[in-house]
Amino acid sequence: MAADLTVTDCTLRLADQLRALSEVTETLTFRLLELEERLLIQEHQAQDLIDGPQVAEATEFRMAETEGRLSRLETVLRGVAASSPARQLRPVQAADQIEQESFLADDFQDEPFLDELSA
Repeated sequence: MAADLTVTDCTLRLADQLRALSEVTETLTFRLLELEERLLIQEHQAQDLIDGPQVAEATEFRMAETEGRLSRLETVLRGVAASSPARQLRPVQAADQIEQESFLADDFQDEPFLDELSA
């Protein structure tokens, strides 16, 4: 049966496959162009948001809010340092104290995953 195929049959089959391929290529090209247009629209909208006055106002507000928080923290830290000069942070003492404290209850000491972590 396969030997009965003629050159004309093969040529027609090849022509049909090339036509189908060109239709798929055309469809993909149109979809790609549509996606590019949509991407450009999205980029313009994003740029408008970035350049818009709303973003600048929001950024300014957040910066002012952050400055306020930092100044309050500085005030608190200065107050703590001024009220108890003998109580300064000593990392070595803090590390010794942490080592002395037990963070795990006795019930959890037998858990296998804790044994693996401590090893």
